[in-house]
Amino acid sequence: MEFPRASGVIKGGQAAPPIDLYETDEAVVLAVDLPGIDPRRLRVSANDRQVRIEGGCRPHTIQGRYLQMERCHDEFARPLMLPVAVDPHRAAARYERGVLIVTLPKIRDRRNTTIDIPVSGL
Repeated sequence: MEFPRASGVIKGGQAAPPIDLYETDEAVVLAVDLPGIDPRRLRVSANDRQVRIEGGCRPHTIQGRYLQMERCHDEFARPLMLPVAVDPHRAAARYERGVLIVTLPKIRDRRNTTIDIPVSGL
């Protein structure tokens, strides 16, 4: 099965983080690279066909001027359409070593509810 391609929402010129999305028999799982992000600044929400990852980091104070800037310096939001219906009420998210893992159990019947998913590892 082909997964839909995602596009990150860009706020303040900051590109959205890369995501791996895979499916097991029981769930759809996302792995999001977010090194250096404070997990308390992450927000994960989902409904039966979409998950949204939001967060950001504080600007770094430097002496001098930037010659190149690629690290996180702003807020981001990354919505992602899911290929199958999931149960957001049973979803779980954890942040380990700079990677956010979101597990969304599959469902057979569809519901249209969006909920916030707490991130553990704080």
